[in-house]
Amino acid sequence: MPKVQTTRIGCYAVIVKESQILLCRLSVKLQHQGRWTLPGGGLEFGESLEVGLQREVREETGLDVIPIALLAHQSGLWQLPEKEIHSFQFLFSVEIVGGSLTHEQNGSTDCVEWVQFDSITADNSVDIVHQALGLAKRP
Repeated sequence: MPKVQTTRIGCYAVIVKESQILLCRLSVKLQHQGRWTLPGGGLEFGESLEVGLQREVREETGLDVIPIALLAHQSGLWQLPEKEIHSFQFLFSVEIVGGSLTHEQNGSTDCVEWVQFDSITADNSVDIVHQALGLAKRP
């Protein structure tokens, strides 16, 4: 029996201050639990990239943001035991315009923190974080 195939579009915020980046820790509900990821996630049906980004960042961080610029995009295939996912990921720079830093409750992440660039490793974060760091460190 062939696997279910689906497409997933996700938007992620690259939020940097000095030598820190705002990251969320993946919860026990996900494959890479305990690793850092960018705030963001999958779009709901009918959402624009900007609206989905704002909703996801608010859910995972408690912050209200405005997208400033599209920094990068990528696509790839994820092979899961029960399905194949064709993933499209869009990374945006954003401006924080309100809210207060709050951990997500019962979601895909369980913690949000400002993390020092030099403490991020391949063992404690997912690939998209390293792409964001490369973008954040560009002159």
